[in-house]
Amino acid sequence: MVISVVKVGEDKSAFDLFVEKHPHGNLLQTSLWGQVKSNWASEQVAFYRNQELVACASILIKTVFKHVRVAYVPRGPVVDYGDKELVVSVFEALKAYARREKFLLLKCDPNVLFNRSDEKQVEGCHELIDRFEKMGFVWSGLTTRLADAVQPRFQANKYLNDDAINDYQKHAKRLIKKANKKGVEIIKGQEDEVKCFSELVLLTERRKQIQLRNYDYFQKIKDVYGDRAEFYFAKIDVAKQLAEQKERLAQLEKALGETPDNQKNRLKDLKQQETSIRKQIEELDDLAKDNPNQLVMAGVLGIRFGYGIELLYASMDDSFKHYYPQYLLDAEIFKRCHQEGLQWANMGGVEGNLEGGLATFKASFKPTIEEYVGEFNLALNKPLYQLANYLYKIYKKK
Repeated sequence: MVISVVKVGEDKSAFDLFVEKHPHGNLLQTSLWGQVKSNWASEQVAFYRNQELVACASILIKTVFKHVRVAYVPRGPVVDYGDKELVVSVFEALKAYARREKFLLLKCDPNVLFNRSDEKQVEGCHELIDRFEKMGFVWSGLTTRLADAVQPRFQANKYLNDDAINDYQKHAKRLIKKANKKGVEIIKGQEDEVKCFSELVLLTERRKQIQLRNYDYFQKIKDVYGDRAEFYFAKIDVAKQLAEQKERLAQLEKALGETPDNQKNRLKDLKQQETSIRKQIEELDDLAKDNPNQLVMAGVLGIRFGYGIELLYASMDDSFKHYYPQYLLDAEIFKRCHQEGLQWANMGGVEGNLEGGLATFKASFKPTIEEYVGEFNLALNKPLYQLANYLYKIYKKK
């Protein structure tokens, strides 16, 4: 099978449309994502068979030394992995392209699921791995830790339908109700959404003593994707909630005064409600002293792609964790996206053992945990393979 390789010029619309419509397409394979990763060079390559576009690869390139470059195809290339002959031809063409470009290392991360519950599918994955290894690619294996791969091998994907958007674990439903009772509201975007979100991320950085993304990065995403990049925020209107809770307290006090002493159960219930309301008023009074009325507690940044949304980044002001804003935030995102016709919401990576706070939180929403086949490395200079892989690990987070 003869495959011709063409480097895509300035007009990348056909390339991006192919990626978005393809069953193995992924947001990270669009040319727009290459623009976001502006600290890497980016090239888009199209593969043709008899003048028909049959595959695409968006390649991120990093120069690590003078004339020494490593390349990465995140969640790609985009090709029909069920067509064995086509896959081999495309990867051979990609390998030849990498040699011409003199890459020291080429890393690929196919958008192919490794579904352990489907024996036929697992068998197909192993056949795919064997074919790649015969072509000289080194498979990274079935890694389990997030740190072991550039893109997570395990992701939590919430498929959206009428039943799923209310199908959560009991404790998640309880915390969503608590957030509602405490007056947490969900809003979509605002004039200063990038600034607001980056400030939340900064709080997370300080709390965890780690370095995350900054304002410029999130602004870049917004500039590149426009309305397809969506910010969602969990907020509370302090003045509004104070007025509502004080009104509720007045009603409870009136009910207590009108309830006879012999109605012990009712009195007990009313007093418990009164105690709870007084506690909320006390919390709100404290918030009102040092905070604006419109107080943002948590945020999520997602990018729409195809029939779904990739929820790429999330952050929260930990001082408001007892308001449980992140639970209401995700539940509301799922509901709104379903109402707007989206079919899935990808919550991002989790550890392969499904342990840790991140996995526990995401599991609360009963998502589908999807496992990918993993990474493949092609060393164009075998004696320097270990060096190339080491250099890539240094630069992969940048």
